Amino acid sequence: MNALERFGLAALAFLAPPETREALIGDLLEERAMRCEEGVKPSAAGAWLLRQCAHSVPPLLLLRARRAGPRRLALASAGALVAAAAMHATQQSGWRWLLSLVPLRADHEPPPVLALVFGLSQCVAALMVALLLLRLTRSGGRT
Repeated sequence: MNALERFGLAALAFLAPPETREALIGDLLEERAMRCEEGVKPSAAGAWLLRQCAHSVPPLLLLRARRAGPRRLALASAGALVAAAAMHATQQSGWRWLLSLVPLRADHEPPPVLALVFGLSQCVAALMVALLLLRLTRSGGRT
């Protein structure tokens, strides 16, 4: 199992409710092992595992939001918005500084690939802040 697969499983373990966490991870690992025993390449079995992890994230996030309650959800949403805005401002100023080092550059917008990477990183950072705030408000400040 590679690092990316371990990351996907760790993300699911973080998002899943405690009462179903062990069963969810165990079932995915068992299915991956069965695929490898049936002759599927480990890389293909790993890709299957990552797809399952990626498809499980939205429902698990929705479940967390429903269980959170309106006050905790509002706090987490506000924190995520602030984190995304801060990342956006930082990335934009960094891009402007980088372009200032390149003389005679006609366009001052990041290439589409960089814009996509910037946007995805903002989403991930905002999501992590929201989840951390949900966890902190649930545990009374203890992590």
